[in-house]
Amino acid sequence: MNIERTLTVSIVAGVIAFAGCAPQQAQTPSLPQTPVVMAPARPKGPTGAQILAEQPALVRTIIQEHQPGTAWLTLKTATSVLYPYSDDSEVRVVAAPLRTVDIALEPGETVTDMALGDQQRWMTSLVSAGDPHNPTPHVVVKPEMAGIATDLTIYGTKHIYRIDLRSSGKAMRAVGFYYPSDLLVEMQAADKAQTDTDPSPSDSALPEGDPAALDFNYRISNTNVPWRPVRAFSDTTRVYLQMPVGMKTTNAPALLIDSSSGPQMVNYRMRNDYLIVDRLFDKAELISGAGRDQDKVTVTYVGSTR
Repeated sequence: MNIERTLTVSIVAGVIAFAGCAPQQAQTPSLPQTPVVMAPARPKGPTGAQILAEQPALVRTIIQEHQPGTAWLTLKTATSVLYPYSDDSEVRVVAAPLRTVDIALEPGETVTDMALGDQQRWMTSLVSAGDPHNPTPHVVVKPEMAGIATDLTIYGTKHIYRIDLRSSGKAMRAVGFYYPSDLLVEMQAADKAQTDTDPSPSDSALPEGDPAALDFNYRISNTNVPWRPVRAFSDTTRVYLQMPVGMKTTNAPALLIDSSSGPQMVNYRMRNDYLIVDRLFDKAELISGAGRDQDKVTVTYVGSTR
């Protein structure tokens, strides 16, 4: 019995020892799970109702109560008037001798020129006020005597203002504008953007073709301007200015290009964050604001002759 028990224990011990010396089957290591990176949702802009809510209370009321097919209201007090802007209308401004009348334009607009009919008996000056990065241009007018009249045309980057100036014994102090047509278009575009899908690659602002063929030989001045372009480049027919993310088109600057006859204001298109000029240039200026609050950025081509 003792011999059998000893043999059994020895055999079991040997089997255990052998199993311990046997090579272990390699276990497949568990790989870390690859994180799923979700593309960020495209941020939605304000709705039409939110844009309307940002307007002054009187303008909100006019827009909400306006009946289609009727004229927009002109708001008058004893010393001020608020006109609805229209491309084809002329508004009247009444002044008095040696008294100034302040004409406020749209915030963010840049006045590029003014034409005054009677420059001998009327005085005009251009100033700006408000946020230095989004100033409101003001045109101040003053007649020298009563009983005279003339016209004033103000050329802006967004609108052209046609004004009938009259001088009498009683003057307005302040004249302003609200922009119902622009506001309705902006509200409709905002509501449409809420349902739009992400743009397809064909909607990209960037030119198609070989990126190596793009010309980046542009120098951009004035690093202190918040809306200064990030970079500039061109293909064979257009110049592309990449603007800071989130720059509003409503605050877009005027673009002047050097030509043989002097600086020339040209149109451009905004596509995503790119300002697209449908022509090549050697030197251009982006201008925003007026007077002492005017900001200017110069874009100069420094490459070889084209």
